Amino acid sequence: MKHLSTSKFFGFLLSAPVLLLVASRAAAQVYDPAKMGVQATENLKDLTRGANVIAYDNRYEGIRGTPFAFSRWLPADLVMTSNAKLHVGALKFDAYQQQFYIKSPDKRDSLLIDSRRIARFTLIDSGAFEPATQGPWVHQFRRFAEAPVSMQANEFVESLYEGRYALLKRYGKQLVKANYMGAYSQDRRTDEMIDQIQYFLRRPTGSVVGIELNTKSLAAAAPELAAPLQGETGHRQIGTEQELITLLRTLDKAK
Repeated sequence: MKHLSTSKFFGFLLSAPVLLLVASRAAAQVYDPAKMGVQATENLKDLTRGANVIAYDNRYEGIRGTPFAFSRWLPADLVMTSNAKLHVGALKFDAYQQQFYIKSPDKRDSLLIDSRRIARFTLIDSGAFEPATQGPWVHQFRRFAEAPVSMQANEFVESLYEGRYALLKRYGKQLVKANYMGAYSQDRRTDEMIDQIQYFLRRPTGSVVGIELNTKSLAAAAPELAAPLQGETGHRQIGTEQELITLLRTLDKAK
């Protein structure tokens, strides 16, 4: 057993009251609620003096709408730029970013595929009925090579009808950001993806012009069709995709 020398022992005894005094003073400081509250406030002021205040805003409520042309997963047939063909069991077309997602083999995740390698594709919607074929609605998409706006030439458009005239549908999307910050904000707490569908008529010359789904707009886009249109529709107005498709098919057959 190790023994302390006499001098060290007395040194320890003399220092003990000092240690006890320091400990008692520290305890008094720790357990004095009033002093602790003031001191804590001062310490926080020292730590945050000159620093930016971080505020958390939980008013944002997410996004409304969808970037996809169709919200459902649909079977698809892809034709690659190499002319290779590929069938996909479940695909979504992101019309906003012109991207494609397929389900992973385990169907737990979605995978982004390289859109640059796709020349055209077809979506098969068994939940919709197509009068012309008496079967599932088949949506055929191709590149908008003849787009009147050059930046849209690499986008995909749906080919609703192809004949002497072609009817094309562009699934435009616009993202409107939330606006709820500031005194003069619109208090719009969601981002919103807004559909901006556009229709185009491709004439036999290859030129393309935007149209509305009505007889007047079609006649303005193709003046040579004004008389045949009048003969086919009389004073009846068309207003749907299917009516316009049927009309173009009828005009083609009449030639």
